[in-house]
Amino acid sequence: MILMTSIEDKILRRLTRKTAHEICKRILNARQDDNESVEDFMNRIQNFREEIEALGHKMTDQDIAMTIMQGLIREYEIFVQCLTINADINDPDDIDLDEIINSFIIEEKRRIEKNSLQ
Repeated sequence: MILMTSIEDKILRRLTRKTAHEICKRILNARQDDNESVEDFMNRIQNFREEIEALGHKMTDQDIAMTIMQGLIREYEIFVQCLTINADINDPDDIDLDEIINSFIIEEKRRIEKNSLQ
């Protein structure tokens, strides 16, 4: 019975590593769809984070912030540049993920409102 538990543990660890690797690939390759809102995209990234952390792996706010900024559609490139100039993205202590997320959501709402007025 102990042998079986040891084998089961090995299989479980191997599956967990494989699953974590697959989730990491999905996170690194995540891109906002053209018809996806910024908020929905960020929620998708946060869900990936929860999945990876449920498997016992850690993702920093810096990892999530970089993933979000790299995955946004092209129209947000200048906004991303402005954010990175105002925050030292390489300093994990200077990353406020909630502030970054809120900034993008507010910017998206501003753009939608601006387009509806034209």
